[in-house]
Amino acid sequence: EVQFRVPSDTGQGGISGIVAAPGRLTTGVIYEVDNADVAELDILEGVDKGVYRRDGFLVLGESGRWYEAALYRPTDPPDTQIDPAPFYLDHMIEGARAHDLDAMFIDRLQAWRGALS
Repeated sequence: EVQFRVPSDTGQGGISGIVAAPGRLTTGVIYEVDNADVAELDILEGVDKGVYRRDGFLVLGESGRWYEAALYRPTDPPDTQIDPAPFYLDHMIEGARAHDLDAMFIDRLQAWRGALS
C-alpha cells in the first residue's frame, strides 16, 4: 500500500513509497518509459543513494490484463509512518484526479491532506 515513511529533502514531511501490506490493494498509473527515462528516475528516486530501490512486479490493469512493472520502494522504511509533505500530497491528489483513479484512494489522500491543515 502507499505509505509515507521517507522524509522529503525539504524536511517538510514524508514522501510516499509502496510498502508490503498483505491483503491490501493500491491504486496507481502504469507508464511506459524508455531506458533513458528509467535512468533519470533512478537518480530522482535516490536509487544510487540507497533511498529507494526499483523492484519488478506483476500488476493488474483495469482491463484485467497483467503487466510487468517497476515500482520504487523504500529500501529501509522505518516501522512507522510520518506525516506526508503537503506539497508532495498535493501533487499526488492532482495526479490521482487527472488520471481518474479510484475515488476511495483520492478520498484517503484528501483526508491525509486535511489532517495537515
